[in-house]
Amino acid sequence: MLDPIKTQDQPKRFLPLSLKIIAAHIVLILAILIPVGIHENRQAERDWAQFKTHWETKGEIFELKTLIPPTLPNDENFAASPIITELFDDPNNNRISQLKFYNFSAFKKIPISSDTKSRHKKMALAAPELQLKDYFDSNGKKLSEQEAAERMLQAYAPYSKIFSEVALASHKTGASYPFNYDEISFATPFTHLTGIHTISKALWLRSRAYLDLERNKAASGDIITILQLANMSGEEAVVISHLVEITVYQLALSSIWQALESQQLSNTQLVRIGNILKRTHLEQQFFKAIRNERAFFLSSLDSMITPSESYMNSEPSLDRMILLIRLTGMEKAFIYRNKLNYCQFIQDHYLNNTSDPNSNQINIDALARVESDLLTLNESTILPFNPNTVFTERSVGAFKGIAERTLQISARIDLTRVAIALELYRREHGNYPDSLSPLAPSYIDTLPPDLITGDPLHYRLKTDGTPLIYSVGINQIDENGLLKKDRALGDWTWQYTLPPDFNESDWRN
Repeated sequence: MLDPIKTQDQPKRFLPLSLKIIAAHIVLILAILIPVGIHENRQAERDWAQFKTHWETKGEIFELKTLIPPTLPNDENFAASPIITELFDDPNNNRISQLKFYNFSAFKKIPISSDTKSRHKKMALAAPELQLKDYFDSNGKKLSEQEAAERMLQAYAPYSKIFSEVALASHKTGASYPFNYDEISFATPFTHLTGIHTISKALWLRSRAYLDLERNKAASGDIITILQLANMSGEEAVVISHLVEITVYQLALSSIWQALESQQLSNTQLVRIGNILKRTHLEQQFFKAIRNERAFFLSSLDSMITPSESYMNSEPSLDRMILLIRLTGMEKAFIYRNKLNYCQFIQDHYLNNTSDPNSNQINIDALARVESDLLTLNESTILPFNPNTVFTERSVGAFKGIAERTLQISARIDLTRVAIALELYRREHGNYPDSLSPLAPSYIDTLPPDLITGDPLHYRLKTDGTPLIYSVGINQIDENGLLKKDRALGDWTWQYTLPPDFNESDWRN
């Protein structure tokens, strides 16, 4: 029989054998991973430094602080105007946010038909809720176009002070918005852009009502204010600001089209609008926006590797991958590889891989490779995403659509300038010219080329005597001015009589 006291005095094993084996394997794995991690971190840092130095010597800028726009004195600063500072002080409850242009109670809302030809019936094509076939008063009586335009102006009358303040502010030198650029990230809300877009849309609707009533001075003033607001919205030159900028330009061009189609506005007003458009360089703004977006990405990446702050924290698998990278000690390699691959893709596809950082020509052939090249990024791994290109895969593809939209609105600005020159020529000579050659330099300083091909813009008179001006469009195929609803197909045109299956909304899009 065993002595119970002696049994308690027997020595115990500190760890079971199985745990010792596991611990030994962990030590072995760490012994392998730590040197590998150190090597990978150093190599990735060297590769990134080499890439960065190469492009900095060619004029590229990667540091955010060098891209921050200069601060302007308040009397020159659009963003310091009281009507604009409200957008930052209270984004959800300011005077501009109170503008209503979807709820005209005097109008019965009926979808617009594709064969509608009345200009006023196309007034609200940017807002689907306002696409009207006919206008009615509260008793169901049909209104004339002039009566409907008067009703619209009456609806906007309470906001006249807002419009006046915005118009005055829009003529300041520039915009220096109150951002702490060191804290800007991909999640930063640019709430003021919503306000600029709202007031621009309201001004666009009002300008079209003025044109229907032949109140040309008031219409011209609203159009010029919209153009100025477009310039101010792009001052930060990040992608979201650039998107708002080209959208606001599109609104202005729509009203200019109506003014030219109805042969309104004085020569002086048209010349002034043409001079503002001449100073517009949307392709340069696109490149500036892409470079600033790149700088924001680089400055933000260090904090993105924390799971709670990760760039795609809605994807748990990405957060788990980042956590694993942290455990293996390869954080620096992860950061530098992603910086390198992101910037290389941007350089190759959007900045033309050019040695001239001031180049302002978007490379259409490079844009065409974006989708296929993005697909190849993930082919070298069995993981859901490549750790070295995870941010490239999820962000830079969207820039292609923005580049294409920039090209289209840039082309439309060029077409508008030529259309203004054609109208000035018609007023002096009684008819449109047979070619564009007589326009320069009397009615336009120089004729802009087709920005897609570099060749002269195409021009001819249609059978009804109205002009057709066009660029070959993003597909780079001359289709003789053919207009298609898919903007990736057909030509980009300026014309006053649209095909039977088109309405103005189709043409604008």
